[in-house]
Amino acid sequence: MSAALELDRREFLRIFGGGIVVTFALGPETLLAQRGQGYPTDWHAYLKIGEDGRISVFSGKIEMGQGVTTSLAQMAAEELGVNLESIDMIMGDTDVCVWDAGTYGSLTTRMFGPALRTAAAEAKAILMQLAAEGLGVPKAQLSAGNGSVWITDQKTRSVSYAELAKGQALAKKLDEKAVLRSVKEFQTMGRSPHRLDGKDKVTGGAKYAADIRIPGMLYARILRPPYHGATLVKADTANAAKVSGVTLVNEDGMIAVLHEHPDAAERALEAIKAEWTTPEPGADQEGIFDELLKKAPEPETIEARGDTAAAKMQAKLVERTYQKGYVAHAPMEPHAALAAIKDGKATIWASTQTPFPTRDRLAQVLGMDAKSVRVITPYVGGGFGGKSAGRQAEEAAKLAKITGKPVQVAWSRAEEFFYDTFDPASIAKVTSAVDGTGKIAFWEYDVYFAGGRGAQCFYDVPHVRSRNFGGWRGAGSQSHRFAVGPWRGPGANMNTWARESHVDALAAEAGLDPLEFRLRNLKDARM
Repeated sequence: MSAALELDRREFLRIFGGGIVVTFALGPETLLAQRGQGYPTDWHAYLKIGEDGRISVFSGKIEMGQGVTTSLAQMAAEELGVNLESIDMIMGDTDVCVWDAGTYGSLTTRMFGPALRTAAAEAKAILMQLAAEGLGVPKAQLSAGNGSVWITDQKTRSVSYAELAKGQALAKKLDEKAVLRSVKEFQTMGRSPHRLDGKDKVTGGAKYAADIRIPGMLYARILRPPYHGATLVKADTANAAKVSGVTLVNEDGMIAVLHEHPDAAERALEAIKAEWTTPEPGADQEGIFDELLKKAPEPETIEARGDTAAAKMQAKLVERTYQKGYVAHAPMEPHAALAAIKDGKATIWASTQTPFPTRDRLAQVLGMDAKSVRVITPYVGGGFGGKSAGRQAEEAAKLAKITGKPVQVAWSRAEEFFYDTFDPASIAKVTSAVDGTGKIAFWEYDVYFAGGRGAQCFYDVPHVRSRNFGGWRGAGSQSHRFAVGPWRGPGANMNTWARESHVDALAAEAGLDPLEFRLRNLKDARM
């Protein structure tokens, strides 16, 4: 059993019940460990073979539209030798799934996938060993597939996975190295089955955070500022309090109205008379770039080689500035969360890409131990980085603690577009030149507020200087008038667009086809 779960054996078996539970640990070669972000390096993939023969896969990853519910199930089914339909995916539940930093960066398939396949192969090896003991033959004489194990030359002598799991209460990890199936042996992977979540999603049966209902729950509407940077001067809540059945909360700087019916809560919110400060108007969409350049922090060097200063003296310069405005995430599903606190245990159903970091953050907000907070992630209807943070989960948890009742906070579409984080506006200034042979003579690249991801110059250029003036997080994020955050490959979207746009400009300067120009300036085999 993994130390990451921090459960004793009795609690472990209470949660997982009868059957065979297999654990698998990844070593420090994981991508996150390489990045040095301090995340645990003992990630685990968990599988349970139940007494009914069904296979449960526990993953801290979540499903937000890419289809990993199905692709991960394919991986487990392939290595176990079972039908895809016998796999149950349990994802993003912090009480039973294993710690994960979150679903982002396309890490699910390439990082969790291999761990899951290995765990499934180990589970199959355990089943083979149990079958060998039960059938009284060496494991080498056995074959497995379609949820059962049989003696290779006596197929009538077989035992099903369900029979092998009956009466077992095991948490095992093999010492031997699991052998994964080769591509030519694949029967489930490499195919395109119907998505396991497809029918629910096209018929409306799928449950998202805003669809969760529990007895006694209240719908909350929260008073929010009409402008970024506005602060509340005073609020008259007398008329809101008169709405029949309403619960009024005015605590810790949050004013909220709660009701058993969402439309009644909305009417109560509209009845509040609030007065706000009016902040000084900021720059418009054209002037924002000049404002940001004035706020830019000191640069960090991304890449430097050769002598760009000397190279500039001998070339006809091609100078361009590339600007990208703020971008909303605009997911199909607005942010939502439902929180309930009972008997010292908080349970939050949240639309989040990061269930475990959200759990830890909520534990701090509630003043509770993280073990007493459970985050359950239903289906997530698109995230694109915007559901990494989750103010609505914190708001629901605070209100549940104050009122003593389950509370749901579901953002309206208007709230989603105004109070969510945005991909930050950013600027790239590029100066370069082309020599007489159609080669890039030098490359100077300064990027503001996007960060250095994707800013490296992989073209064959002898003189390069690339700098980053404030990223999308940290000190750089403080320069914006409202909250910014990750948005689909944060930083790389801006840097790739600016770099390749400038390469097009250089190709035009050289009078060459853009593809021919790129190939002429590339030695990197992968590119």
